[in-house]
Amino acid sequence: MTPFKRGGGAIAITGNRLALGNLNTSRGFADAGSVTLTAINDISVNDVIASGNGYSGGNINVTSNAGNITFRDLNSTTVNSLRFQPVAGNIQLTALAGSITANSINASAIKTDGSGDFTSTAGAVNLTARNNITVIGEINTTALATNVDGDAGAIGGNVTLTSTNPTPGNNIRFGSINTQATIEVGAPPTGGTVQILTNGRVQGTGTTATGDTINTQSVISDLGASLPGGAVTIQQDGGADNTPFTIGNPALNGTASSINVGGGSILSAGSFAVLPNGGTAAGTPPNIAIISINTPPTVTTNPLLSTNALPNQALPFVFTANTGDANLDNATVIIDAVLAGTLRRGNTILNPGDSITPGETLNYTPPNNTIGLVNALRIRASDRVSTSAPQRSPSIFRLPL
Repeated sequence: MTPFKRGGGAIAITGNRLALGNLNTSRGFADAGSVTLTAINDISVNDVIASGNGYSGGNINVTSNAGNITFRDLNSTTVNSLRFQPVAGNIQLTALAGSITANSINASAIKTDGSGDFTSTAGAVNLTARNNITVIGEINTTALATNVDGDAGAIGGNVTLTSTNPTPGNNIRFGSINTQATIEVGAPPTGGTVQILTNGRVQGTGTTATGDTINTQSVISDLGASLPGGAVTIQQDGGADNTPFTIGNPALNGTASSINVGGGSILSAGSFAVLPNGGTAAGTPPNIAIISINTPPTVTTNPLLSTNALPNQALPFVFTANTGDANLDNATVIIDAVLAGTLRRGNTILNPGDSITPGETLNYTPPNNTIGLVNALRIRASDRVSTSAPQRSPSIFRLPL
């Protein structure tokens, strides 16, 4: 498809719904133009090219108020800018009520020749969606300044991926993220920070050229030095089963490979459980935070199961209970204690720690010669990592006096 090209001029399109081909605002001997797209409903675009070949890249800003945002590739890079402060464009995608999907995002800044003092500054990437965020390939906000006859600096772009929906179940998935900043000699460069925040699961499925899934190093190449770069923060809730966040396994919740923030701070393996009340996991290297979200479940049950139970006889009953979970986790009911008598499922005696299912038929036998009220059970709800407060005496049998 022939791109819609403005020769460096800005593109601004507003509508109810946008379905576009390729957009190109790059040109020679001038900064690339910005791209601004706004729609009430869905926005669908092939490639957006706002790269600065010899000059700065243009900003890309896309907002959907009530729909999804879908792109193929986004490019706001600057390559070998003739300016002394080459800057790549920032990329901001906002789906206020929907999801974001893209193939790859590149807001890098590259300077590999020239005389004078240069600082290459990559663009920031900020994706905010109500629901899911998916970037199939790499998010690249690296900054490179080498082979420069003068003082060189490099500033990697920050990357922020945020799902704002307070209702759990919205996931963030990406191939890899690279915010590394590299120079040959001189003052330390600055790798970009990475924040990934959701009330769902996070999956980093690929690797960068360094072999890491997330790379934020600050590198001085002539010294072979990897210095501390941008901090990495990942917030997730493990999904409905509170799946641990695992480095080396992105199948459900985790990354395919390591998280490298430079200065020898590398998280190359490990599984980090969702904490009972949420919080920051212990055991991560400096500048890497794995945060989980969780609230223990709740349970209520019928306090009176029978008013006509007979002494010394088994009473079949349908167990009833209602569980609740603020994180929409899969909750089960477990026996905290059998306070008196014997509880069976068929011929199998049930004990503390066994799970019971609301709606199933159980059999309770009170202690011999019991008269009056019997506090039979105490139960809890479990979401695999935390339990509710015990529900005291949820099953009371009234035996004939």
